[in-house]
Amino acid sequence: LQPQNTERFEGRASTCIDGAGTAFCAVYGVDSFLGRTLFIFEGSFNEAVWQWRRRPNATAFIPFTERSLDSVRMLCDRASGVLYLVFTRRPELYEGRIQFVRSTDAGASWSAPLELSGSLCNTAQLALGPEGELYVVWEDYAQGAIVGRKSVDRGATFGAPFVLASINDNVGFGPSGWEASFSHAGMLPNLPCMTFPAFLGVATDTSDGPHR
Repeated sequence: LQPQNTERFEGRASTCIDGAGTAFCAVYGVDSFLGRTLFIFEGSFNEAVWQWRRRPNATAFIPFTERSLDSVRMLCDRASGVLYLVFTRRPELYEGRIQFVRSTDAGASWSAPLELSGSLCNTAQLALGPEGELYVVWEDYAQGAIVGRKSVDRGATFGAPFVLASINDNVGFGPSGWEASFSHAGMLPNLPCMTFPAFLGVATDTSDGPHR
């Protein structure tokens, strides 16, 4: 993957492969003049040579006045061909808003971002159920919970948020001696610090067993 002269990639890439064997990669990056965005690449074999091709960005450029983008995750629905992408948008320090976009034309265009969460969230993940239903799941630190939303129309709309489980987060001061080494607690003793010991994963049971 090659950025243009005014661009740079800043990691947090995610990849998937669709039903036709085409690979897609989303990577968080910046253009020095335009702002932050999610760059999209499409990859496949041309005879025996693997080639990456640039596709339209998944989001419009976000101004540098905002803090950052984070936690990019991409998923290909191999049955329908729809591409799903979630990321965390951080307008302010300690904010985290889960954003969702999709492409129904193999990355030629992307939907406008849909905000799925509250303002103190992170680490969204995607999963498909056995009937093609889409789940977006994330950590909500205001609720102290793992929260999800479900779509049954390939990401056009989502149902109401639901709680899967509570979490032991480390927002604030955390266990004695743990947070001080990894956060800004020493410099900002009166502010909650978003420091966490783990990141979320999610899977669905698509078998014919009793927990399908």
